[in-house]
Amino acid sequence: MEAVFKTPELVDLILGYFRVIPSNNSLGPSERIHVSREDLQVTSDDEKRRTLHRMALTNRAISHTALKILWFTIDGILPLLKLVSGLKYNKLVEEWILTRSLRSRDFERLEFFSSMVKHIVLPGDRQTLCESVHPSAVFEICMVRRDTPLIPGLKTLWIDDTCEYGTLFLTETLKWVKIVDARDPESEDIPSPSVWNLLRLLPARTPFLEELYVGSPPSSSNLSDILKLKHLKKLTFNIWDSHWLDIGVTARYKFFKGLQRLARLGELDVGGLLEDFRSAIDPLLEPKAVCYRFPALETLKLTGFDGHLLKLLTQLPGNSLKELAFRLDMNGTWGDLVGAEEEGISKFGMGETFSSLGGQSFLSLTKLAIDCDFPTFKMEHLRPLLQISGMIHFDVHPSCWDLDDEFILEMASAWPNLECFRLFTNYTESPPIQPTLVSLQTFARLCPNLRRISMDVNTDIPPRQPLHHLKHLTIFSVGRNVEVAESKVPAVAAFLSATFPALIIAYSEQRGQGYHKKEANWDAVFQVLLRDKDEDEVAASKKMLHIY
Repeated sequence: MEAVFKTPELVDLILGYFRVIPSNNSLGPSERIHVSREDLQVTSDDEKRRTLHRMALTNRAISHTALKILWFTIDGILPLLKLVSGLKYNKLVEEWILTRSLRSRDFERLEFFSSMVKHIVLPGDRQTLCESVHPSAVFEICMVRRDTPLIPGLKTLWIDDTCEYGTLFLTETLKWVKIVDARDPESEDIPSPSVWNLLRLLPARTPFLEELYVGSPPSSSNLSDILKLKHLKKLTFNIWDSHWLDIGVTARYKFFKGLQRLARLGELDVGGLLEDFRSAIDPLLEPKAVCYRFPALETLKLTGFDGHLLKLLTQLPGNSLKELAFRLDMNGTWGDLVGAEEEGISKFGMGETFSSLGGQSFLSLTKLAIDCDFPTFKMEHLRPLLQISGMIHFDVHPSCWDLDDEFILEMASAWPNLECFRLFTNYTESPPIQPTLVSLQTFARLCPNLRRISMDVNTDIPPRQPLHHLKHLTIFSVGRNVEVAESKVPAVAAFLSATFPALIIAYSEQRGQGYHKKEANWDAVFQVLLRDKDEDEVAASKKMLHIY
């Protein structure tokens, strides 16, 4: 064993497992299409660090490599500031303070260890950047360092909008910046000027930035700053919709059109940037007047469902789009749009939308997600989408009134590569038509790659026939719309168990505000289904999917 630790290549390979890298992807419960046992057995970042630290203290051969891995990702900059000579902890005030004026040589230890840092995460809601460090000490450090980056080789920066010293981290090596806003979404506090300054400096300080997440309201001029990031591949806005009102709608649409100039932009989540409930159609939405062309765009996500966005959709030549996602705006519902048509605003029509998406321009789509509870629609509205032969992920929250086994057969035949299917029937007490358990066998026969199915099914047991198996499916859920007779529980559980041999988690979804239909023995079905599963795995998967 000692010989292994004397081989640097093997040490790097073994200890690489303990490297902590912050993720820039966060999947919601409905977006997760698969749960693997590897997902459920992942060691936490804190546990990895503790284990590696213990190993480094007990084996000198690996301590050098372990040191680089431990410093690879840090939470906050306090670990670095502690290395500054002249900075001491004062128990009386419970803060780190300066005991004298700083000189260049006081940063020698900091510079040595900061060269190992590639990722920095600032955790916690509204946690200040320099927690437990006196502001005057931070100010002095900033003055001495001037424009020298605190971490010269930094790759990713996750920063709270309350941080006033973010510019210290800006360096041309940065590839990903995430700015989070921990304020109350309904707060009337003005957006943070420090965020505005940070965004302003990005083009000059981080010219090779590839991913930007903006979770705090930008200024109008910041939109122009973002357009200067020529290497940007992924741009995400996650801002409370009302905060966009501070920027004129025409300016926002011009910014959206300007994004076409970012030749490498492949993933774009504009949030509520394009929402506009005015009665007048903006010139940048007039049919035939404007055509949007994004040369590399493959993923587009946006918030809102008004007629303006439908007009925008029809002007997007989606021949490169692979993923399209709509979300209901966070501070509005369909009830808010009741009087909208009187003002000249049309509601977002599901039939019109599906017709547009089924057109020639969008045949490259592989993922479609519509995240809202209303409006409902009819089965025939879905027919244009069957032309999209490469569909992999279909997640539509609005309910379909008349979905049945025959149309499920058409969908499964049209989409043989499907991995996720999520579509429910309407909320009425007695739906006139629903898919049956036969549809699950249809999926098993025609869509062998399915990993998640979420749908309402009538629980009549189909006639005996050879069963097909979905060997990769790990998640199954229903929408609480179908009753299960107590006498059918064992047979339904046996049918599902045979069809889903790899199942890890099954559950009932609460869908629709105020909708609390009796669970009608579905929980009993799932208890039978999961009784032989590992309890820790089931608990971990429920946590992952936010099932309580």
